[in-house]
Amino acid sequence: MSFHLRETHFKPKFEHYLNELFSLFDNAKPTPTLTGGNIVVFSYDCYILHNFIESSKNVPSEELREFIKKTLFEMKRQNVTDVELFFQTLDSIYQKTQQEEHFTFNTIHSMNLDIDKIPNPTFAVNHAEVRLVNYQQLQDDFDVTSCISKISGFHRGEIDQLQKFSYAVISAKTTNERLAYQRGNEVFELFRGILNFADRFGTFTYHGGRPETLSRIQPAKLALVFDERKEMKGYWITEGPFEYRHLPLERTKLDFASELFGKMNALGDGSLKNRLISAIIKYSEGLDGNVTGTSFITFWQLLEIIALGDYYNLSEKEVSSRIGSIFDDKKMRDLMNVLRDRRNYLVHKGAIWEFDLDEINLIRSCCESAILFLFNNIANFEDEPSLDLFYTTVNKNAVDLERQKRILDYVRSRRGH
Repeated sequence: MSFHLRETHFKPKFEHYLNELFSLFDNAKPTPTLTGGNIVVFSYDCYILHNFIESSKNVPSEELREFIKKTLFEMKRQNVTDVELFFQTLDSIYQKTQQEEHFTFNTIHSMNLDIDKIPNPTFAVNHAEVRLVNYQQLQDDFDVTSCISKISGFHRGEIDQLQKFSYAVISAKTTNERLAYQRGNEVFELFRGILNFADRFGTFTYHGGRPETLSRIQPAKLALVFDERKEMKGYWITEGPFEYRHLPLERTKLDFASELFGKMNALGDGSLKNRLISAIIKYSEGLDGNVTGTSFITFWQLLEIIALGDYYNLSEKEVSSRIGSIFDDKKMRDLMNVLRDRRNYLVHKGAIWEFDLDEINLIRSCCESAILFLFNNIANFEDEPSLDLFYTTVNKNAVDLERQKRILDYVRSRRGH
């Protein structure tokens, strides 16, 4: 089965909220209906309920909530409210969705990247192809000018700016334009995340005046989805403190990015690869912030991802210790302890404006080392428990490691009898 309870001790609360959800339907109607304030309560309860459920298929949170809602309506329609049948029905609805007809969509994402000097404008990014084109090529393929003119959110000056952008074209085969955008955007965010990593790696940034974003490859100002007939099916606009300056990427940085794309593509699929992808995307999110305190917290969340803090519900002290164990330099380990204390100060005091760019540079450098560590060593670990074993043993001395080896050998010998 594709879905199950995340933890067995969640069962009482899960059953409570499931029964409450069933009680919200209007029993006076022949078909399952929600009315009045029950519509709002239904949303609250579904959101709480979905946190108790785990999917072996890595279904995103938004999709899982939609599957749960469909399951509840279907069970109510059949007049079946047995808790034990919930997961069976949920799995059935998920399987039906996977069997629906799939269509090929093209997702298009604007970029402030100068592509004129990029020798090969096509990149393989985690089993997907990202094709970079200029506005004229995009116009020839999709007649985007007429599409953009129908979007009320843009004035004439912004439309002129869009014509100076380059664009990433990513294909997605799925059932609808919303899922196509989600999948295309995930690839795009990984693509720009690696470009940002290659561009910012090892640098310290200083500026005066008002805060600025550090990401030079910025989120798509405009994203469009076209179907197989090249008809626009939807659009998404980014609002934020981004100036979208036209950016050429140095050849050495582009070569570094290409090396990272190659490493990513060579990795086998699995939970640790997904963790690495999340860390890279989080890196770009940290660069996107123009308030130093909020960027600091985003970078700390990246460190938690690599330290398995979310997986094992670790304390900040454990996270800083694990990331510190990656470094050979004792000074870097001491730095992680200071950053941990600053993180706690920020969270408890809420003093986001007291953080300066020096602190962002320092925590970002730790994030870059952590990402490279996972990039270069992920093949040595099967999953989160094996990476956890590394963290728990890497700081042990030779005597302790030899003692641990003797105990493990002894345990194996006993099992052999």
